[in-house]
Amino acid sequence: MPQSAGDHVDGEGAGHTASKYVTTFRALFRKEMEQLALVKKRREEQAAKRVEKEGWDRFKPMSDSNHPPGMREPEGGWAAATSSV
Repeated sequence: MPQSAGDHVDGEGAGHTASKYVTTFRALFRKEMEQLALVKKRREEQAAKRVEKEGWDRFKPMSDSNHPPGMREPEGGWAAATSSV
């Protein structure tokens, strides 16, 4: 008996197979999002420790509220200090 485009040898319809793929994709996506949340939390904790230890976050742009302790604002402002790399 010839098979149509929607038939599968194992007897499952195309809709059933697609449903399995969607379920698998959702599970993988959920797991990856959980991993990303853990990474975000860890990076936030690292930043908090860095600010506590060094007095500022060297990975963020310099500003009125984020600069090395004791550093005065440059003549052109904080934006000028960070753009001269």
